[in-house]
Amino acid sequence: MHREICGDAGIYFPRFSPEALAERVLQIQESPELAEKLSRNSLKRARDFSWSEHVERLVVLAEELARSESERN
Repeated sequence: MHREICGDAGIYFPRFSPEALAERVLQIQESPELAEKLSRNSLKRARDFSWSEHVERLVVLAEELARSESERN
């Protein structure tokens, strides 16, 4: 998982380490408290992201780029 996306809603392990991944899965499975904490944090984190806002920002950027290109010509 990407820390900049998941923040404290994820549990991390070294890349390309199936052993570490398995350990994290077991850690969550064996700790209802940890599973609940990650679940709560993920719902909070999800509120920070909006598809409509993302699309709106992309449209604004595209419009700015198009204006910039037309001003150069």
